[in-house]
Amino acid sequence: MIRAVGYAGICLGLPARSITRTTRLAHATPERLRALIRLNLTDLLAILAYNVRERFCLFRINQGIIPFVSHPINTLAWWEEFAPLLRENGEYIRAHGLRVSMHPGQYTVLNSENPAVVEAALAELAGTCRVLDALGLPPMHKIVIHGGAGKPEAASALARLRAGWTRVPAHVRARLVLENDDRVFSVEDLLPVCRAWGVPLVFDWLHHHARPGSWAERPVAEILAEVAQTWQPHDGPPKVHFSSQDREKKPGAHAYWLETQEFLAFAAHLHALTVDVMAECKGKDLALRRLREELGWEMPACGDVGPPPAG
Repeated sequence: MIRAVGYAGICLGLPARSITRTTRLAHATPERLRALIRLNLTDLLAILAYNVRERFCLFRINQGIIPFVSHPINTLAWWEEFAPLLRENGEYIRAHGLRVSMHPGQYTVLNSENPAVVEAALAELAGTCRVLDALGLPPMHKIVIHGGAGKPEAASALARLRAGWTRVPAHVRARLVLENDDRVFSVEDLLPVCRAWGVPLVFDWLHHHARPGSWAERPVAEILAEVAQTWQPHDGPPKVHFSSQDREKKPGAHAYWLETQEFLAFAAHLHALTVDVMAECKGKDLALRRLREELGWEMPACGDVGPPPAG
């Protein structure tokens, strides 16, 4: 069953609203950062209200909502200065049964061979967690990261990931989940790690098809059932990423729209599982609206549990 659906970062249905306003490092004065943060947090509230109206109950907050959140240039105690606005957003999220997440960028690599990159990743994760903490949200509102670098080979890369993982403070680790990617670590690679470390795993449909490892022929329903077991009640329902392949680009590239028949095939694999589905297509909320129209799908209201669409 699909409990909630949503999209990542940018709301195309409200083009005048943005939570990605930033500036160049050279212009990142306290006054400029203060103005950007206020605008981003104000527009976040408007986007959340739009999502509730549209029944898009899952939303990824863009990493740049607090510009330079982990950089020394940002000297603001923004979590204190903007506490009322942060609290208003967090109360809205909780009151309407929304679930949010964040996804630090590709340079957040806990298992880099470069110690400076690892230090920067630790700072970025701490800053990201502070955003969710300042919103007053419990750990089911997650921070998603990939397994990271795979050099020189998988075993040593995973050993470095373990070393980096243990350096993450416990309150930050409580929000962290791993996701299979399309270039380095497959579901097959990460599932044993997540079991051993007690870490939830996000199954990404497109990435799995781009990099299935030796599980290309294994039934997806079986894989999803095992992935779901890495999620504990305090983590919330398992999160799954769905998107379609851009046929004009390399494997793993997200298309603008969601292919309806592919989505139905994906939903059929869920069986008795209850999951939240994040659409990672470039069409964002517009693609979800189009999918809903094509399916004639009455999406469940936020906080409710509803069945997947029937084909």
